[in-house]
Amino acid sequence: MAKTRGLLTGPDLNEVQERILMNTIIDEQVEQFKKSDEEFERQLMIHRPEVWTQIQEEREEAEEMGFDEIVWKSPESMEEFEEIERLVMGNEFEPDNSESVTNPTVTYFEGINLDELGEEFA
Repeated sequence: MAKTRGLLTGPDLNEVQERILMNTIIDEQVEQFKKSDEEFERQLMIHRPEVWTQIQEEREEAEEMGFDEIVWKSPESMEEFEEIERLVMGNEFEPDNSESVTNPTVTYFEGINLDELGEEFA
């Protein structure tokens, strides 16, 4: 509705208007892609039915095998994470077994002498 009213065509948009415009543009591009993909399949079915049939068979096979879904999973324990790292990186990965807390090398107070601020900031 904002696009129809012309609220997203102004020279200086605020942050909300910019995000709405970005989402609108992305939605339009997705719809355009879907239409062009459907048109491509239609043309392929008309002019090269054997290729279209082969593509459909491969899609059905992928669906049966579960390749059409992506399942995001994260390790449930540190041991599982380390095992995944060993598999991915080979035998090079050695987990850090130190229980000490590491301090960040760069902080927001880099280069500031905290003693000069006084006791209430220390």
